[in-house]
Amino acid sequence: MNTRQIILPAALLVLVLGIQSIWPETLAQALCLPAAHGAAAFLHLPLLSTPETPLALDHPLGQVVIASGCSGAHFLGLLLGVGAWTLLSRLPRRNALIALAAFVPTALLITITANTMRIVFSVFAQEFSIGVFPEGLHGAMHRVAGVTIFLPTLLVVCFLLERSTSHDRIQTA
Repeated sequence: MNTRQIILPAALLVLVLGIQSIWPETLAQALCLPAAHGAAAFLHLPLLSTPETPLALDHPLGQVVIASGCSGAHFLGLLLGVGAWTLLSRLPRRNALIALAAFVPTALLITITANTMRIVFSVFAQEFSIGVFPEGLHGAMHRVAGVTIFLPTLLVVCFLLERSTSHDRIQTA
């Protein structure tokens, strides 16, 4: 592996992870909206939007607020960074740039789908935790839902990226 194969992907990974920490609030809100609509449709719950609470599911046990901090923006940044690293380090430059251009909308779709599943799982976990766990642990169910959904999704994406680029690597070697 030569220096270019390490430095370029590493620089892009640092850039993507750095940018995702300063993404504007509007981007986070834009990521929340399709996930919130998907979760509302799946759960058959109305989606509320007020000036105080931009997005919330009207659940019988109380409103489930979908905050912009839970947009999946960090996950999208991580996916883009991992995708860029894998594609740029394993494929010839031209092929890597084409693959990366195709991967960006794919990563966006994966993020929205995973975030929708996280919202749905969070609602189910919250329903389960009431009466089972102390009230102080109810918020922790949101984090458990995030790890339960996002970690396997990331592992599957990494596996698929590895698998799809290993064939090209063998052909170009």
